[in-house]
Amino acid sequence: MSNKITGILSGGPNTMIILVICVVAALGIGAIAASGILNNNEPTNDTDGTKYTVSFDPRNGDDPATIEVEKGQPSPVPKVIPLLQGQTFLGWYTAASGGTLWDFNTLIEENVVLYAQWGTFYITQGTAIAKTYGNPAFTLTTSGGEGPGAVTWSSNNACVTIDNTGKATITGAGTAVITATKAAGGGHGSVTAQTTITVAKATLTVTADNKSMNAGGSVPALTFRYSGFVYGDTAASLTAVPSVSTTATSSSPANTTYPIVVSGGASSNYSFSYVNGTMTVSPPSAATTIIVKHVRSSDGFILLEDTHTVTPGSYAYGSTFFHYYDYDGLAPGSAPASGTIQAGQTITIVHHYTKQFATVIVKHICGQMVLEENSYEVTPGGYGPYPSKNFEGFVYDKIAPGSAPASGTIQTGETRTITYEYLPV
Repeated sequence: MSNKITGILSGGPNTMIILVICVVAALGIGAIAASGILNNNEPTNDTDGTKYTVSFDPRNGDDPATIEVEKGQPSPVPKVIPLLQGQTFLGWYTAASGGTLWDFNTLIEENVVLYAQWGTFYITQGTAIAKTYGNPAFTLTTSGGEGPGAVTWSSNNACVTIDNTGKATITGAGTAVITATKAAGGGHGSVTAQTTITVAKATLTVTADNKSMNAGGSVPALTFRYSGFVYGDTAASLTAVPSVSTTATSSSPANTTYPIVVSGGASSNYSFSYVNGTMTVSPPSAATTIIVKHVRSSDGFILLEDTHTVTPGSYAYGSTFFHYYDYDGLAPGSAPASGTIQAGQTITIVHHYTKQFATVIVKHICGQMVLEENSYEVTPGGYGPYPSKNFEGFVYDKIAPGSAPASGTIQTGETRTITYEYLPV
């Protein structure tokens, strides 16, 4: 409900302006003390006592404010800029659409109605953006908005960070509201726009390894492997590491199979997809077997696996050589690389290796703006080519001075950065 306040502002010895302001609870030109809403211009002496009304319609849901101005005097300028969520105030115009921007030096010779006009300010990528944990950084942009005010950015959730160039970086799964704020300036008020970024969890696949055993023998150690870690995460990044189990026992009959079940993983950034394995129980055997596995330690990938039927007694199966891998030693739970084996016994030796790699970083930039940046782990030796790309609103210019070539050779542990420069179109 509006409150009406009537005040008298003295503009000079020959002028008196009667001001009636509609004060409303909403934002706009309402809710402002009568003594402060308008600036007086110096009046002239060209008046015969006739008064005209000047009405200011904010077109934002608030009531218009109306003042009386003596004939031949200019209208005071409203001190307060009205507000409308998601819009920029363009100025007071002679029509709600079109018209001309009002010159407050104009002398009033008739009743006048002035209308606020608005321009839209919005985030170009929309009000809702779907991403997945593991996606690369991306850049948000704005459109619309009037005046010279700079645009700043903020996020209400650390799962998505954003700098003042609009570059957004995903750091976790969740939902973040991103706010772009265009500062006031040039007679235009501050305006904001928002988008909601929903970051879904990445899928982490956990696969139980198949196993076999002889009836009456011991249940072998159960193992599993991961696929789907992003951003350099490892099992240490999980809230809870999965566990693996089977219902097979040393009393399980021959020629039967049992599931090897993996479950129990937890993470704020990953959803789990479990692939169960199978335990195969074979008839009792006097065969003495040694299984030797050579495994990549980062993800359990088997580089080489051999099964040896041996004579009971002493044995020795050491590591082997793989190009671009360093030997890490025996895996946890592995049988010793050498020792003694009994008749009918099966043991598994697991050797761990770490892959040697080099890094190639490919950047696509326009001035200080990074359009896209990706990092690749590559095998030492030849790399590339890594070509330029097409980006909407930009055209490829050249490979940046000092950039690494698009293809070439690279050594273990070395990092090469390829930088492509683009121009806006």
